[in-house]
Amino acid sequence: MEKTKQRYWICAIGPTDQNKIPSGSDAPMRMAVENAFKKVTKHDSQELFSGWGNDEERLRMVNYAWNIDKDNPFYKKLLKMIDYGDKVYEELTQNDLNAVDSV
Repeated sequence: MEKTKQRYWICAIGPTDQNKIPSGSDAPMRMAVENAFKKVTKHDSQELFSGWGNDEERLRMVNYAWNIDKDNPFYKKLLKMIDYGDKVYEELTQNDLNAVDSV
C-alpha cells in the first residue's frame, strides 16, 4: 500500500489598500476556503490560518522559502530557525544572509 503524503494548499491574494478593508473581512474568505476544501477533499481541514497582516516583503519571503531547493544548505538553516527560534538566528553567517539579498 502506498504511503500517505500529507500536503497543504497555500494561496496568497492581493494586494489591496489595508485602509479599505472592513473589520472582520477575513472571516468570509476563510469560510469560503474551508468550504471549498471540504468539497474537494471530503473532510474538514486540521489547520486553517489567514490574515491581512502581510506585505510584499513577507510575500517574497514565503515565495522564496516555498521555491528553494530542499537540498540547499540555506533551506536547512531556515528550517532550523523555525524549529529553534531566535537562538539559531545568531548562528547564521553573513553569507547566509547575503543569499537572501541575491534572490
